[in-house]
Amino acid sequence: MANKWDTTDAEFSTSTVDERDRIDALFDALSSKRRRQLLSLLRDETRTSVADAARRIAAWESDRSIDDVPRERASALEIELVHVHLPKLRDAGIVEYDGRSRHAVMYDPPDLVERYLDRWASRDRPD
Repeated sequence: MANKWDTTDAEFSTSTVDERDRIDALFDALSSKRRRQLLSLLRDETRTSVADAARRIAAWESDRSIDDVPRERASALEIELVHVHLPKLRDAGIVEYDGRSRHAVMYDPPDLVERYLDRWASRDRPD
């Protein structure tokens, strides 16, 4: 996936309305802790199933092992990822999501996302 949302410092100083809208979309995508956790997971693994991502995020949030996450909790989070968080990340150009295989992929995150992940991602996950 080509990085269509690169946000270098030069772009911030000379941004157009479209560029500002793209930056707003990136910040909006990063505003949710669950989306940030998913991005952190994808940074480590590039590709993950939505079911696995839901179990891992639920484990982080409940301070449990993946095996101890209740099935209902993981299923509810999987639905939320599919219907809320993955569309937002896809629309912001950060991830690709294949609804048939139910896998999410992050190949080349925008510079702003990469900077966030470099500096702050560890705060959103307990491991």
